[in-house]
Amino acid sequence: MKYDELIDVRLLAPMATAIGIMVSIVLWILNQRRKQLSYRILWQGLLAQATPDVAARLSSRFDGNPSSDVGLVVVEVVNSGHLPIGPSDFQSRLVISAGPGAKVLFTHVSSTTPGDLDDRCRTVDGEKKSLVEGFSGHEVVLAPILLNQGDSITVQIIAENLRGGVKVIGHINGIGRISIWRAPTAVSTAMINIGAIVMALSALFLEPKAIAQYGFSEALAGLFFFLFGYTILNSGVYSRPKTGSKVMINTGALVMVLSMWCVEPHAVVQFGISEALNGLILLILGYIILTFGIHHKPKASTPAMGAV
Repeated sequence: MKYDELIDVRLLAPMATAIGIMVSIVLWILNQRRKQLSYRILWQGLLAQATPDVAARLSSRFDGNPSSDVGLVVVEVVNSGHLPIGPSDFQSRLVISAGPGAKVLFTHVSSTTPGDLDDRCRTVDGEKKSLVEGFSGHEVVLAPILLNQGDSITVQIIAENLRGGVKVIGHINGIGRISIWRAPTAVSTAMINIGAIVMALSALFLEPKAIAQYGFSEALAGLFFFLFGYTILNSGVYSRPKTGSKVMINTGALVMVLSMWCVEPHAVVQFGISEALNGLILLILGYIILTFGIHHKPKASTPAMGAV
């Protein structure tokens, strides 16, 4: 059988272009698989706020001791990269600094992701120990622990003289610096949506009846179109390790693809939009699932310790 009988030679150029684009995107994804530790300030402020004239008349105590300007700061430390960070990667102490001049009075872990993260923190004898090794002055020391992609530790700190400048300090193998965590940009969301739309449109070129009747060559254009969309979608998914459910996003996109098989353009033109209702309902359902997947956040569980 001749080669031109298996595939239309007119498809070779666009197929080669599509392959080149997909390879470029895949290489970009692989280059994004980096090790990264980030932090963010969830809340910071004084426990009791008042105007200067009233504040001068107030007094406060902590554990029975006089204290002034007592504030609360909540810090989340998260593995925002794609690679795990092991205990042996910590080349120095991992410290949360409350800022120059501050004095830490009390601290504890309010939540972790996953909820049983503290099970990984054990002594040489296998006994469980706290995720917070201790605090002194303006510093809170965290225990070196395995942090997989998306794992996080949220710490509440009560301190005097909080004046800002809260940051996380440490030296970790493979990480240049511990940076402030930023929410995924609109770029990743746009890539996920564009990829899902391209995947859905590709279904218009993947007609099962035509494939059965004329062979696999009839589906090549649609198949490459589908793979192109799938590559774009997952480029967006893997650029946001902290948020988003990969299963929900991919499920939503596939439902959108299936919905297009229920939408026959010729039937819609001939008989009206009512012929496409089933497909449109599936399309909307798939997009809702995909949207929920984009905005999904892992549930953080609270260990059995009292909250502040």
